[in-house]
Formats: sequence, C-alpha cells, structure tokens
Amino acid sequence: MRHLLTLFAKAPVAGQVKTRLQPALTPQQAADLHACFLRDQAARLLAPGALPDTTGRISAAGDPQHPIFHALRDLGVQIVPPRGADLGDRMACAIEEGLDAGFDTVTLIGSDSPTLPAHLILDAQRALQAGDAWAIAPSFDGGYVLIAARTPLPELRGPIAWSSPRTLNETVDALRRAKRLGALGGFWYDVDEAPDLAFLARHLLGPLADRAAQIAPHTAAWLGQHGYSDAT
Repeated sequence: MRHLLTLFAKAPVAGQVKTRLQPALTPQQAADLHACFLRDQAARLLAPGALPDTTGRISAAGDPQHPIFHALRDLGVQIVPPRGADLGDRMACAIEEGLDAGFDTVTLIGSDSPTLPAHLILDAQRALQAGDAWAIAPSFDGGYVLIAARTPLPELRGPIAWSSPRTLNETVDALRRAKRLGALGGFWYDVDEAPDLAFLARHLLGPLADRAAQIAPHTAAWLGQHGYSDAT
C-alpha cells in the first residue's frame, strides 16, 4: 500500500506561531523553537525513506518561500499550500487530496509533537490496512496528535471544538454517528504551553537523552542553549 503522511505547519514567523508559549518565551524564541520542531519532524518522519512506503508532505500555511520551507524541500519533502476555510475543512481536504492522488491511506499530524514516535504512525497505517476507516492517536490534552484515514472524512467539517479538551470526543462522536468505525491508538503529548515545554525538556533530555540526536536534535540543542534540562 502507498501511504501519505502530511504535517500541518505554519511558517515560523515571530508573533504568529507558538503564541501560547509566550510570555515564557519571546516571540522570536517561540518561532525559532517552532522551526526546530519542523526540522526534526521532517527529517525523522517525512523525508524519503523515513517510513516504509510513505511519502512525506507539509501543508504549509504562511509564506511558502520562507527559508525553513526551502530547507525542508532540500530534504525531499513536498511543500503544498493548505486548502480549506478552517482547520476541520483543511483536514478533510488534505485527506481527500491524498486519496485522489492515489494514496491508499492519509495520515495527518501537527507540528507540536517533535518526539512523536514513528510507531504511532505505523500503528495507524496498520489499523487502516486491517479495515478500519480511521485511526486516531489521542493526546493528553483532550485532542489528538494524529488522525489517519483510508476514506474521505467529511465529518471533520462539522461543528467540532478544535484546540479544546473536547476535540477528541467530538471528533469520534461525529465519525461514529456517520457509522464510520475506527481505532484509537496510543497517547502522546503536544507542546502548546510553558508546562508542556518543561515536560518536553525533562523527557527529551532525560529518558530520551541517549537517542535525542536521532529523535529531535535541533529541538534538544535549542533546549540546552536556553537553559532547559531534565530537571526543568
């Protein structure tokens, strides 16, 4: 089977990304950290050969000529503009576009989980291959770190409270009302606010320290340079 993995991202412009990390970070620090997340996720998950039978793509909001997107193109990652009126519509469109392009499954991830394990993506792909219409890996904040599908999911355009503790429940409820059966995978975490960033530092520079160079080297370096540690 052919799989498409699409990362939703914004150009890392100061004051326009990771705003919930402010004032713990300056706008420029937040933008620089966001760029580190993008570089690490692209290299580990999206670049050619990173995951078996999977093509990596970034749905990039903002200036498509931003230097970060040039750098990610150099890794072999496709950069495409988003289509859709709001987040739910953009997600539904990205799934439809991938399936229309001939991919058997489409997985969407966000740019807030630089340590997202590849096995959660592979687990979702396997669930779809086994017959599920969708697969979701929940996040601890009530949302999810990925959603995968082998069929269009127009239900994502419905009245779902995005960026809310109700996001996961409302998404699953909408899919079940449409008689679409799916699977929930393992939980992971997003980095949205200052406590999340402290947790990331403790995790990446603590239990994952021996693999940080393979998992998220740019993020680990940024954390160290800005005084974060496994004791943060």
